[in-house]
Amino acid sequence: MDDTNKTLALLLVAAIVVSLGGTIVSLNKLGQIELPGITGKVTDGKANVTITATYIVDLTDTLVWFGVGALNASSGATSCALYSSSANNRTPSDCGNWTFSKDYFHLENIGSTNINVTITGTTASTLLGGGEYKYQCADTEGEAGTESYPNGATSWTDMTAVAQPCISNLDEAAANDEAGVFIMVNITEGLAGAKSQTVTFTASVV
Repeated sequence: MDDTNKTLALLLVAAIVVSLGGTIVSLNKLGQIELPGITGKVTDGKANVTITATYIVDLTDTLVWFGVGALNASSGATSCALYSSSANNRTPSDCGNWTFSKDYFHLENIGSTNINVTITGTTASTLLGGGEYKYQCADTEGEAGTESYPNGATSWTDMTAVAQPCISNLDEAAANDEAGVFIMVNITEGLAGAKSQTVTFTASVV
């Protein structure tokens, strides 16, 4: 079968590795000490409380779907880059017939302290059999706060099977606690079949 007529479906599913710090509360109070024959003795009491912070990243959108499509033979395209950062964002624009909406992994810090987030996936060779497979961590919710993006909020970084920095210092405050991750895949000649892969996000305390 001619390669340009082969179809390829892409499905990316996300998982979360969550690190939780429990909440420990201890209260100690010293009682009064009375000695025989002595009255009116005053002693001090002390109350201690220790609370450890929780750090949790919640993934509320766990699927990026590019749909089913093929390279456009009539346009002479030998590759087709698909970007989930906007609907039907293909380069070149006539390179294929994949149809998809703007889509991204949506992350939210629902813990009680600021967190760092890493991302782990696989290589383009493993997922697609060639081409390119990249990610972009960005302020998708318009909630820029204390967080930063080590690889740049507008840069595309090669996905690997080794954890890479995605978001640093994601705020715990409700007004600034969300971010997102876009996906890019570049389909080249000779690739076909349904492709899917799990992307893992790991949170750690700042």
